[in-house]
Amino acid sequence: MKINFIKQIALFFIATNLLAVESGLYLELGMGKGVNEKLNAKERDYSHKNATVGSLFLGYQADLYRVELEQSYRSSVLNSSEDIVQDTKMLNFYYSGYNHSKMVTTFGAGVGVTSVEVLDIESSNIFTYQAMFSIGYMTTQSITITPKYSYIRTVKSDDFDRNSDHLITLNIRYLF
Repeated sequence: MKINFIKQIALFFIATNLLAVESGLYLELGMGKGVNEKLNAKERDYSHKNATVGSLFLGYQADLYRVELEQSYRSSVLNSSEDIVQDTKMLNFYYSGYNHSKMVTTFGAGVGVTSVEVLDIESSNIFTYQAMFSIGYMTTQSITITPKYSYIRTVKSDDFDRNSDHLITLNIRYLF
């Protein structure tokens, strides 16, 4: 009987702490690399590695949930010195697991559009979706440093059959 009561009190304090996360607007910057990217054009397949990734995020955090707008840019060079450039705009949704430590685990999903350019082939507004996972460290109530994994994929377009990337980035978020 005493153990049940202690568990209930502990759960109450944990839940209270989880919901005591600051809310507000934030700005986030991310830089990283793409690994094992695949791009299938209707006339040729491209495999490339080590794409450079840069992202800018503007979002709102409300307790355990976040919603954000993302602008990202990916560029890589093929063996034949051809550039692949991808410009992506996303709307992302996250759920974050805060606890008594400064570590933050986050799961997310997003939808948006991507423009792809390689050689003389260019497609705009290709429907894109992604899944994300990160484990961040809150250095202060306002600043979180986050290594992040994203799997991003576009659907078939007029010029490209498929496009998928595995992205590893290091992000810094500032909560206003």
